[in-house]
Amino acid sequence: MPQFDVTRVDDIRRMQRMLSPERYWLNLQRILPRALAPTLVAVQAAAPRGRTSKLARGFDLRVLPVSQGLIHGVHVDILARVPYGHLIHGGHRKVARGPQRKDRKLTKNRRRELRTALILRRGTILGRVPANPFAARALQQQLPQTLASVEVALQAALERPV
Repeated sequence: MPQFDVTRVDDIRRMQRMLSPERYWLNLQRILPRALAPTLVAVQAAAPRGRTSKLARGFDLRVLPVSQGLIHGVHVDILARVPYGHLIHGGHRKVARGPQRKDRKLTKNRRRELRTALILRRGTILGRVPANPFAARALQQQLPQTLASVEVALQAALERPV
């Protein structure tokens, strides 16, 4: 799923000078979930709808502070609530599977034949399902509005007393 790193705020250096670094990154961490709320709505709207539309039902936002010595930042992940969201977004290989045994009575020999056939086919790539980067497209469309709302919120944080 897409990641979003705030590095292109217009007057980021001036804001960092006016706010202490700790206060700047804490404000940014507090501001980003609200600024990215319209992006989550756009991602839900852009998500493909299959038979169940489970993928389009929910996405979550995870905001984590990044602190690596002198490098500070905020890392934002858009996470799908379903476990297969990354496969749809990034594409995947089609791998051969055996026939289903559900609701079938199999003899011992037939089960052995099926298992042998599966072992021979296992790892065989039948093709590739193309990627559908719906979240990245929605993020790119919402990026100007997101950055503008982050700038406005940081400006308001500058004017607030300590």
